[in-house]
Amino acid sequence: YVKVRDLDLSDDDNGESKEIIRLLHEILLKQYEKEPSSRTIIFVTTRMLAEKLAEHLNECRIVDGGPRAIGFVTSLRKVLVATSVAEEGLDISACNLIIKYNNTGSERSLIQRRGRARAKNSRSILLALDGSIEKRELENIQKEELMRLCLRHIQTKSEEQMKNLVHEKIREHKALRETALAQRKERRALLAERSFDLCCRMCGAFICKSSDMRVACENQYVCCDPTIWERIEPRVHSSSKAISIATLVGKPYCKGTESCECNEAIGTIIRLYGAFLPTISARAIVVDDKDEPGRMRDEKKWETISREKFFIEPITERDLKVMLAALLNYSKEMHCVLEAEVQMVAERAVADAKRERKHVIKYTIDD
Repeated sequence: YVKVRDLDLSDDDNGESKEIIRLLHEILLKQYEKEPSSRTIIFVTTRMLAEKLAEHLNECRIVDGGPRAIGFVTSLRKVLVATSVAEEGLDISACNLIIKYNNTGSERSLIQRRGRARAKNSRSILLALDGSIEKRELENIQKEELMRLCLRHIQTKSEEQMKNLVHEKIREHKALRETALAQRKERRALLAERSFDLCCRMCGAFICKSSDMRVACENQYVCCDPTIWERIEPRVHSSSKAISIATLVGKPYCKGTESCECNEAIGTIIRLYGAFLPTISARAIVVDDKDEPGRMRDEKKWETISREKFFIEPITERDLKVMLAALLNYSKEMHCVLEAEVQMVAERAVADAKRERKHVIKYTIDD
């Protein structure tokens, strides 16, 4: 392991001042002085870094073999600079040096990358910028050893013993699932009749009823009350993007009360199956507990609220139908604005996919 400090290769820097680059130069020079026929793979985190590093090493002529001795995916070249895509599918039998350029993955990556170096007396070197990378690499080595111990232990068992162990584990997991399901049903029954007002944390304005909250896409807590658009102001999000099967397009801002304006962002706005839904952040609201008048509970996570205060149902087709035209009925103008944002997100996704395809074509070189 070699720990260094700097990584960036800026446009006006030839890399000589960077310690990690100097160490990389030193490793490659020693390797090719000792074994000129060596083959090396340098693993980096991004395609852009792979491109810049390959260009830099070619300019410096670190490896004897002409100005294009360093490439991306051809075994005819002496050095391959690659991302994790090279962990599988590449077979360079002469490879005898693996360099991980401030880059480590899982224990699976550790084994796969080592497997790329198939020549006799091959080596694997980690250039780490800080202790966290080195720590993760050491943890991967420990996990690999644990896997080997597990495999050796399994190999001592007969086929019948293994079947019994597997069946026992299946029974254990089934019992755990049934217990968790029973606890969930019990909690749901306990909290089913409870109802609370959810209010803005900043101004105390009413946002919606707890019974109107639903869970969408596993972790999006949305309000399915069509009248909520009367109490919030939707605005386009500066970082609109696709998330799971939904599209993040905006943010809802609290309008406040009759006595004061608020303008506090209380979540995001997503488009799911054609319906615009405001998600509500647990940090943005307080739970008005009617059982204890005057007490407002301020919780930070929806998991805590749904466990202790009220149960939140998964979103249904009926909920989506209720919300499908809610924003359109409230404001045709804002509905059109958010629809246009959805279209822009889709167009950006298509452009990114085309650009990604061009990169793959550009960096794929025939052997």
